[in-house]
Amino acid sequence: MKNKNIRNAIIFIIVVILFVIFQYIRFNSREIDEKIYNKVWYKYNYNTGYYDTFEMNNSTVKYIKPSVSNEDDYSNCVNYYYNKKENSLILDCNKKIKILSVDNNSINLIVDNKSKIFFDSIDETTNHEFESYFGKSIIEYKKEKLQAKDFIKINENKLKEIINSDAYSKIVFIGNECTSVDCALALDVMEKWIATTEDVYYFDVNDLNDKLLKYLNNIDNNLVNNINYYDNIYPRIIISKKGKIIDNYEIKCKGFDCTNYYKNEF
Repeated sequence: MKNKNIRNAIIFIIVVILFVIFQYIRFNSREIDEKIYNKVWYKYNYNTGYYDTFEMNNSTVKYIKPSVSNEDDYSNCVNYYYNKKENSLILDCNKKIKILSVDNNSINLIVDNKSKIFFDSIDETTNHEFESYFGKSIIEYKKEKLQAKDFIKINENKLKEIINSDAYSKIVFIGNECTSVDCALALDVMEKWIATTEDVYYFDVNDLNDKLLKYLNNIDNNLVNNINYYDNIYPRIIISKKGKIIDNYEIKCKGFDCTNYYKNEF
């Protein structure tokens, strides 16, 4: 019995030693996945509407984290050394970035103690953050909101009638080039406006023609006589009354926050 206990103890010690050796070898032989190299990786920040970008090669790193105040505490980070045990980049600006995973089109990093997924496509990171925030894709979100837009859609004759009416009117122009996330969020803004007034309308930019562009430009030369002025990545809003343009602007939300536009003020 005594010999058996000694044998078991020896076996246990050997197993522990082998495990420690294996772990040491595993951590010290780990290398950075080269798929991360020489690409621009994007992370959409839904609080600011800006994109964080991350780039690296086998000796340098570039991480840009734009902010409203234009302060970026990674702006002086250039070089790094790789901590194999932690699978982390130790930057020369007293910052650390941990690599959790690397795929063909995405990477998962721990930055400032937060897990952040970056993509090699701006559209993919925007869609990913949108779905994480709203629980549905941008396409699904738009489908749910299309009814409001179609409900207030007008044609050319109605557009002219509205512009010349005595009432303050708000006209939303959206076209095929309206590809920013603000174009989806603007549909929710339009719903808010419709709930408080009848004087909100939608005009499909595809229905614009040279004659109508000239008509709008003659009313107000700030309305550029070019379809690209209306068929832009942001929705364009025109406020009119008695044949005059009172205001003209684009909807640009702060990330996913469009509350600045919710009040239906003319």
